[in-house]
Amino acid sequence: MKTLIITGGKVSNEVLVRVYNNTFEYVMAVDGGLTVIDEYNKDISENKNINDCNRMNITPDLSIIDGNRMNILVDCIIGDFDTVKKDVLQAYQNIGIKVVQFPPEKNYTDTHLALLKAIEFGASDITIVGAIGSRMDHTMANIGLLNITLKHKIPCKIIDDKNIIQMIDDKVEINAKDGKYISLLPTTECVTGIYLGGFKYPLSDATISQGESIGISNELTNEIGQIRITSGKALVIQAND
Repeated sequence: MKTLIITGGKVSNEVLVRVYNNTFEYVMAVDGGLTVIDEYNKDISENKNINDCNRMNITPDLSIIDGNRMNILVDCIIGDFDTVKKDVLQAYQNIGIKVVQFPPEKNYTDTHLALLKAIEFGASDITIVGAIGSRMDHTMANIGLLNITLKHKIPCKIIDDKNIIQMIDDKVEINAKDGKYISLLPTTECVTGIYLGGFKYPLSDATISQGESIGISNELTNEIGQIRITSGKALVIQAND
């Protein structure tokens, strides 16, 4: 089940347009992420972003929230709800959307709990938006959550305006259209057997230790780039800046 998680960090309308294209089978709003969705739905309903709606090939009037078309459809709302306004939450709850609430004092963040629920619900591919914001502690914790999906062998990407972030322990293909710069950052003590094919700076059977910057800002020379590693784990960050 292809799953989209919209959480409470910075999410622009441009990111929502780029990511949400009706190919997701399940959409989860995490606390403040519901505010992002609600504001976007209202923008579409007021025709402020009607061109975005057309590009997204959205079918209008699927659901109504306070007289506004609900163009980003939500299947589940999750969190402790210390951020989203109560009237916004109630409006979505009133049309029968599933709500999973947690107490404010808990061991895990809302995003962490949402990811675990997504796996429990049968997610086979996960995209997270809103995971990067002004709180560096939350940003780093959210990036660290990629360890969980990697352990479960579930492809997962964190996407914002300028970056696509994923974690690998074996191989991945990178498409040049998604960003000019590609960086490889070890999250274990070292990553060995590194192969980079189709890159400006290729590598073969290389080793990069954690803290080394040699893997920063490579560029693709082919439309598709190949990244393979033999041992360790690494973040693959594709940036378009």
